Amino acid sequence: MLAVTSWRRYHRTMAVAEHLGARSCCPKCDAYGRFEVIASGGRLAPNADDNALGWLRVRCKRCQHEWLVD
Repeated sequence: MLAVTSWRRYHRTMAVAEHLGARSCCPKCDAYGRFEVIASGGRLAPNADDNALGWLRVRCKRCQHEWLVD
C-alpha cells in the first residue's frame, strides 16, 4: 500500500510540474522560463475550477509583464 501511495504522490507532483512548465512562456515577449514568482496558492485562484492544481502569480524578468499561471 505504501508503494501505491508513494506512486500517486510522485505522479501528482510530476503532473503539477508539467502543467506549470507548459505555461512558463511570457505571453508578451515569449521568453521561456525567465520569470520570478510573486505569489502562489492552492485552489483559490480567480476563476479556478474544481480540478485546479494550484496557481502562481509570476513576473517576466525580461519585460516585467505579470500573469497568472493556473
